Amino acid sequence: MRSDSYGDAMANTIRYQMTGLAELQRKLRDLAPKVAAKAVGDSLRVGSKLILKAMQNAAPHSSDQSTGFLPKHLGIRIGIYSASQLGVAYIGPAGRIDYPKHGTYVERLIRGKIRKTGRVAVATVARFLEFGTTKMSARPFMTRSFISVTPAVIAAVVAELQAGLKKLGP
Repeated sequence: MRSDSYGDAMANTIRYQMTGLAELQRKLRDLAPKVAAKAVGDSLRVGSKLILKAMQNAAPHSSDQSTGFLPKHLGIRIGIYSASQLGVAYIGPAGRIDYPKHGTYVERLIRGKIRKTGRVAVATVARFLEFGTTKMSARPFMTRSFISVTPAVIAAVVAELQAGLKKLGP
């Protein structure tokens, strides 16, 4: 297994490449693309749920936000490229969800449309916590969660993939 980090200061991607799974890869190639994609997707879903749970447990709960809004709005998106049996799991803050308003939104005319301003997206709050700001130090709950459960995730993904392939045949 090899780990590489890519990206700039604002967005890091951690990529793991697993080796030693040639038999599983051969079995996947022998399957129909849609069947193989389902097996890959199911195994990624199992591993992603472990990471999501760790992130939700590690997400900061501030005293004024006792509702746990951030942990409730972390999610999973799975992308499968069936032609190559390649799968990608995106785990993190849900998009297009704003923190509940603590006051009133201000309506302003922006580019010819009246828009409510003063909103703060969940992704923005998660980014500020993960990477910090000029006035706040970083509290990287997502990265630490990912790193802490990586061995368990890899084992779960491989086990689920093996189980899925056993169900499908020899």
